[in-house]
Amino acid sequence: MNMVDGSTLLTTIFVLVDDWYQQKGYRYVPLLPGPSPRFTDSEMLTLLVAMDFFPYPGEQQFLGGCLSQKVTSLTRLQNRA
Repeated sequence: MNMVDGSTLLTTIFVLVDDWYQQKGYRYVPLLPGPSPRFTDSEMLTLLVAMDFFPYPGEQQFLGGCLSQKVTSLTRLQNRA
């Protein structure tokens, strides 16, 4: 079995999720009034899916682990974690 680093795994998950979202997923999300979100729907779905692939017991640990590995696509989470 080959190991994949965290950045590669997150990028792969994002590409798959974003492709699906652009084709079909957007239909399941209602447009809501208010300010624009900081993250796209695809980015949020990527985080939710990725949590199943990393060995962390909770969301805070997962986000902290992503930040400690300097996952560049998740640097905006630094202030939230």
